[in-house]
Amino acid sequence: MSSNSWGSGLSRRHGFKCIPDDNVSIEDVLLAVGENIGYSNIKSASRMNKAIVVFLNDEQLVHRVVVEGLTIKEKFVSVLLLSSPITKVILSNVPPFIENEKLARELARFRKLISPIKPILLGCKHPEVKHVLSFRRQTFVLLNDPNSAIDVLWSFNIDGVNYTVFASNELMKCFQCGKQGHLRKFCLDKTGDREGGDNGEPSGVVATGSRKANTAEESGTYTGIASEQSV
Repeated sequence: MSSNSWGSGLSRRHGFKCIPDDNVSIEDVLLAVGENIGYSNIKSASRMNKAIVVFLNDEQLVHRVVVEGLTIKEKFVSVLLLSSPITKVILSNVPPFIENEKLARELARFRKLISPIKPILLGCKHPEVKHVLSFRRQTFVLLNDPNSAIDVLWSFNIDGVNYTVFASNELMKCFQCGKQGHLRKFCLDKTGDREGGDNGEPSGVVATGSRKANTAEESGTYTGIASEQSV
């Protein structure tokens, strides 16, 4: 038997990476992974720079971990593939009455969805309100270009009022100047006129008026695709 037979048949497609908090060890990550897909399916792991890289014995299990993410020390940790250009998309400023089907239809125009659109909790700590959802949702899409980033918006007309929905991947972006790498409250450009909260996200539901307007399906409002995403 070959000395490296344990790795026979493995490729980059069998691996994923995550960047948890500094106080999270490799063992913490492996325990979270094993609880999800079975400990025997984990083949190897190592810390590489700030990321923790894990290899599994089945590609389908890797996709499952990427889509579901990990919960480590009561905190959600995003997971990325090593090979395929899959990224998480965050849909912001989405009131609960906008249906997932409409959002999926818009995303599918230029990106292939590989998971259902799911709501994101508001993040309340008190047990009585921990169930309350935010106006944000998430999904995973397959990118045509692994170096591309998503930065789009749509206008949905609901009962004569236009609601602007923002879609972006997890790239940190300033809603003051539109540049990447910092948040609005740290922006040195005070001339920007983009709506956003202090956390770098759109603040509240943006309703653009009660005038008659096309739905997102009809108008296809689109701001383009930014680049220079590092995955």
